[in-house]
Amino acid sequence: MDISGLQGHAAASYRWQRSRLSDDGRWRSDPGQIVDAYCKAPWSFAAAGDRQAAQRCLSYLERNYISSAGDLEHIDNKHQRGRFTLYPHAYVAIGSIMAGRTELTNRCLDFLDRYRHAELGAWGDRDDGQNPRRYDSISTSAIGLAFLEAGRMEAAYSAAYFLERLLELQAGGESIFFTSVLGSGELLTAGSKMDALKGVQVDLTGRFQTWWAIGFPVIFLGRLLEVTEDERWLHIARRYLKLLDHSAQAWDDLSSGKLAWGCAIIYRATGDPVYKKLALRAARALVSRLGSDGGWHACRKGEGQTGGSPNAIGFGVSTEITLWLALTGEALALRDGASWIPPARYGDENTRDRWQRQCERFLLQRAWIARFRYSRF
Repeated sequence: MDISGLQGHAAASYRWQRSRLSDDGRWRSDPGQIVDAYCKAPWSFAAAGDRQAAQRCLSYLERNYISSAGDLEHIDNKHQRGRFTLYPHAYVAIGSIMAGRTELTNRCLDFLDRYRHAELGAWGDRDDGQNPRRYDSISTSAIGLAFLEAGRMEAAYSAAYFLERLLELQAGGESIFFTSVLGSGELLTAGSKMDALKGVQVDLTGRFQTWWAIGFPVIFLGRLLEVTEDERWLHIARRYLKLLDHSAQAWDDLSSGKLAWGCAIIYRATGDPVYKKLALRAARALVSRLGSDGGWHACRKGEGQTGGSPNAIGFGVSTEITLWLALTGEALALRDGASWIPPARYGDENTRDRWQRQCERFLLQRAWIARFRYSRF
């Protein structure tokens, strides 16, 4: 699969989710009051080139989930109860940036900044009154990326320094990556087998792991490299990717989407073809799970490629995978100088030429990327 094929699949996925969005920003088959079904949609629609749909989703979130303080209420996803409860805020903040909702962006980021550990510079759990707070690579990378895209660099740098420190603390050798530390700065290594599912540790030789615990740091560090031109962040991103040298599953799983975009960013910055190959491999793993109607196999209540109504987690998975496909393809195309039509406009012959010209102008506007050359690294 090349960039052109990736574009077609991203467009099919976009059409599937767009057909299920109501005018008021709610999913037509309402999955219930679960914020996970909606928090990733604004960024996903905006990345696909449908800013109007992104704004609808944000308006729905604001009416139903976002408090005046910037908190997201009703986080009922069972995988986020007590863990990653600040993670969805990052998606909303970045979606708000892309949709031009500056006030909403700042409201979410101001709320998140109150939860940053003063010494570690990291984010993680909220205080549930029962367990010690944990600070992890997943929450810190996602939230750090939101601050970076908003231009709030002090918070972004603090996240990057934590990710560097986390690598220095590792004690699992080539078999385990521990994602979290306690507030004291101590690496969290003890736990049950369920910890892998909750993101406390990643079995680097296992299957069905939380590969995004490594993928999101690569995304964030790659974007920090592009923004700052500081090769330090490339070095750290490569150290995270090196953790996967002995993994047979990291690039071929449904949770590999963040690795796809992360590698595409590194390729966009350096031109190293190794990262393009990895990005396309991870993207192919996602595409292999795409149904004939553009929906994702993991998003259905029923069996089969078609039919079945998405549940709340299904909508969250669908919007996220559409997002990673769109961003991965765009990053690869920008480096190669290839055409990239936003998924929302793909196949529209009346506007295809206009969007092609806009993409070409966009490439010129982003010409600063050309300052990064593989020979520099």
